[in-house]
Amino acid sequence: MMKKAFKSIISLLLVTLMLIPMGIPSSAASGAAVPTVYCQGQGSTLVNANGEQVYPLHLPDGGIMAIVEECMPLFINALTKGEYDAWYDKLREEVIPLFADIQLDNNGESVNGVHIAWGWNKNSLKGVSGVYYLTDYMFESDWRLDPFDNADILHAYITDIKERTGSEKVNLIGRCEGANIVMAYLAEYGYEDINCVEIYISPVYGMDAVGTAFSGNFDFDTASLEEWMDGYVDLGDDILSELLYSFLSLAQSTGVLSLTGLALDVFAMKLYNEILPELLLGSFGTFPGIWAMVDAKNYEDAKEVIFGGKEDEYAGLIAKLDDYNVRVRQRADTILQEAASAGVKIAVFAKYGYINFPLDNSAAELSDGYVTVNASSFGATCAPRGQILSDAYIADLTAAGNDKYLSPDSNIDASTCLFPDTTWFIKNSTHVDFPNSIHVLMEKFLHSDGTMTVFSDPSYPQYMIKNEDDSISPYAGEPIEDIVQEPMSIRDIVFRFVNALLNFIFKWLGIDIPGIVETAKGNNA
Repeated sequence: MMKKAFKSIISLLLVTLMLIPMGIPSSAASGAAVPTVYCQGQGSTLVNANGEQVYPLHLPDGGIMAIVEECMPLFINALTKGEYDAWYDKLREEVIPLFADIQLDNNGESVNGVHIAWGWNKNSLKGVSGVYYLTDYMFESDWRLDPFDNADILHAYITDIKERTGSEKVNLIGRCEGANIVMAYLAEYGYEDINCVEIYISPVYGMDAVGTAFSGNFDFDTASLEEWMDGYVDLGDDILSELLYSFLSLAQSTGVLSLTGLALDVFAMKLYNEILPELLLGSFGTFPGIWAMVDAKNYEDAKEVIFGGKEDEYAGLIAKLDDYNVRVRQRADTILQEAASAGVKIAVFAKYGYINFPLDNSAAELSDGYVTVNASSFGATCAPRGQILSDAYIADLTAAGNDKYLSPDSNIDASTCLFPDTTWFIKNSTHVDFPNSIHVLMEKFLHSDGTMTVFSDPSYPQYMIKNEDDSISPYAGEPIEDIVQEPMSIRDIVFRFVNALLNFIFKWLGIDIPGIVETAKGNNA
């Protein structure tokens, strides 16, 4: 029964990946006289028609403890006795109503006047100093909505900025989910108003974890699970990673982590048939903004899993999803190539050095922890994690005169990128890590009016590495020491897991309770 519960929890933790705010309010570069619009990622505050906050989610005082107290015994019964039905019922009862205020209707439209707590006044628009050292016009979006709906708002914002500043064009930066909005903007409105585009840690090709979570196409490999644990590092405010790591530590220490990948795959599908599609439809499954991060290989299967038998009921929403699929997901390369041909200068910034969430075979690929390097770089050829490109491959690359695009660690060939001369890679930086130093590099590209390449400045070659002080410097290929976890006693492992579980529940419910994860980590000091 313990093994069965273990598989259930792994699936449930991974399927909630999209609950992590991958966007942190930020600001970025302004290129010389051309204003820059920075489209940030997921996580902006939502309010209702009365101006009351509805996201991040919150409960009346004391409400959270009542939910925790009611859910925990059922969770323990599921964990120890295999009694899942009562736990499922409690999840339905407690989780789905929490999202009632921010749910979209069957057409993917906001209801009850819920909207983003952000706007602008055309007559007072000006660049603002941001937390990332740079200055910009920050664009926030209702991250739930269709990227094309947000692109319409972005177009109005750009129009007002142009009129206010007198500039004929703007620069556009799209970070994470913001990159999807930038792509939708280019698909809908073209390139006439755009000078430079910077795509930063892009999920335009999709996030394997989100696609797999929506489709149920799990391909578990226990070796990857164990490797994820061995290579685990503190990802800052990444609550899911902390919870998953602490649970796997507990499972490994008690001998539970001896399951075969096949057993995990079979149980994951069982879980999908019983509860997860229902929970997704009651939470994030109606959000086109999240669907935009489903990768192409999982898209059709995901629609079948989530909407199977309900196609007529959700016809309006499905039409939005299919429209984005056809106009952006399937044409991403073409959109950017057409923009470049029209004179738009384009730069891409990718990160690597971390294992992807280990729920499908993307765990074997180079990643920033969320998006594979191949995806975020628009086509880099990468060796599997822990390996290097073969001698034969490197010999062919050298014969073609393209060895200048080879990473110093022989992990990456950037010659196959969509824009090999203006694609930078930063090693040792996670997807949710935004050091000022990377934005300085992005600003340099904008201030060069897009003429800068990976060969222009010896201080900023194609391959960079983030240092302990958050600076970046040229990567020379020196080996990076493996991060080794200090041994923990069973008591400490259990303590860390309980703290992480409580912190994850609070985070899931949109309540910020500082100090819980820090306490767990401190116990491991």
